[in-house]
Amino acid sequence: MRSMFRRAKPAPRPERDPLWFHPETDGPNGLERELLANHPWTPPPPAVEVAHDGGRLVVLRIDLTFMGIPIWPDEPVVFPDDIDNQGLGAAIRRELDSRRLGLPSPTMLGWEAVGQAMSARLGVASVDDFVRQSRMVSAARDADGFVVTPIDTSGSPESVRLDALAVRAEEADDGELGALVRESLGRARCAPATGQVGSARSLPHR
Repeated sequence: MRSMFRRAKPAPRPERDPLWFHPETDGPNGLERELLANHPWTPPPPAVEVAHDGGRLVVLRIDLTFMGIPIWPDEPVVFPDDIDNQGLGAAIRRELDSRRLGLPSPTMLGWEAVGQAMSARLGVASVDDFVRQSRMVSAARDADGFVVTPIDTSGSPESVRLDALAVRAEEADDGELGALVRESLGRARCAPATGQVGSARSLPHR
């Protein structure tokens, strides 16, 4: 005898985004949430990367996805390289203040799309070539002040922070911060321009 009652159909699963992992659908499961509650993750201090690319300076804020992966913002801040130290330092401070956390995280396909979009915004063939052929520094702000670290990008995407050349300033106004970054750019290392096109991946340097 057939049952008079029909089982309710399960709710359809939302289509998975091929480019992005989202915290609402791809976040931690119950066990992972319990582990995170007992061992909360503390994000690193706010940081930006500043690149000297020919005749311009590019300020790239480092945001964090909900997985803790660093990612550059949608819109880089671009200045001519003759901007005064006051203006450069003020822009860096604004970007440090506006760091975003908990963003969607790119999938493998998503990284390719992110890299292509950033290449278009920067007007370069690929993000890898932009990084490899630019002098770059990291500027971070923690509880003790600012720390500016030159980066060796000549082996991008395996770039290396030159921690032995890092400079710390407990207090710095905008002009002093801009001067500190500009001096550190002079100690950064990059590859000579080659015109080669590399893979388009947009991961900041950790």
